[in-house]
Amino acid sequence: MFIAKLASFSVTVVMYLLLICYNLVNLLLKLLNINKYAVGKDNSIFHALPVKRLKVFYLYLAPEKFSKSEMKKIGLIICLTAICATYVQAQSITRPNYGLKSHETLDISKIEVSQQKTVIYLNIENRIKDGFFCADKNIYIIYPDGKRAKMISSKGIPNCPDTYKFKSIGEKLNFELTFPSIKLGTQTIDIVEACSEDCFSFYGVCLNNNLNKQIDDASVQAENKEPAKALISFINIANSAESKNSGIEGLLYLNIISLAKETGNDPKAAEWYNKLKTSVIPRKDAYIKHLNSQGIVY
Repeated sequence: MFIAKLASFSVTVVMYLLLICYNLVNLLLKLLNINKYAVGKDNSIFHALPVKRLKVFYLYLAPEKFSKSEMKKIGLIICLTAICATYVQAQSITRPNYGLKSHETLDISKIEVSQQKTVIYLNIENRIKDGFFCADKNIYIIYPDGKRAKMISSKGIPNCPDTYKFKSIGEKLNFELTFPSIKLGTQTIDIVEACSEDCFSFYGVCLNNNLNKQIDDASVQAENKEPAKALISFINIANSAESKNSGIEGLLYLNIISLAKETGNDPKAAEWYNKLKTSVIPRKDAYIKHLNSQGIVY
């Protein structure tokens, strides 16, 4: 038995994009022959020093001094640099893993983080006749330190008390929630709806693509009925430096304890249960309550 869901993953390759942008712009600068032309504030052309490194520099354009082909090259440099900058700044996490969630059929399909905003894409499947769903205006991203960021807007779903009424059992509703940009270096978040009843929540949503990949691989072993191998994999992830103080420990503890119990390794299950009890991870009580509801108590 395991908690972390098998998910596809998306790996952010920031350093490679930076290197590509660096080489691309330098190549275009050579094509433009930037060593020959540079334009001063007085619109006079002077000989520029060779550009050995990619630096921040100002180029004051004097259109009458450049041919059409040279102006096209300048425009191409600007466009490609802007595109590269966008890719470098943005992060996409596809089907992130999480520790706990409130609604069984509610899932996160993707999270996109940029310097300007964070967009969370979700979907929910209707399982009952005459089912309905809505999203309160008071939905928050909660950081491991307890600080909160309120939702800016939603798309594809009514705000309560207005509701979306499902037309049939099995129908899925896709919607988006937009928040301020997530703080740099954040490894996990909680997504919590603050309302009066049937509020939805996700605890310990993992934003680290590398950790998501490792968790997905371990989950595949559990799906393939190899709980002993999956147990070792989850323990290795939990003991890795990358997972320490990341906020993902709750998810890892749940899987380790559940898998140890499934394989009949009660001493190992008790060991990690006690680690969970004595830890200071966010939402510790919720994780213990979840285990207790499954009859796991040590």
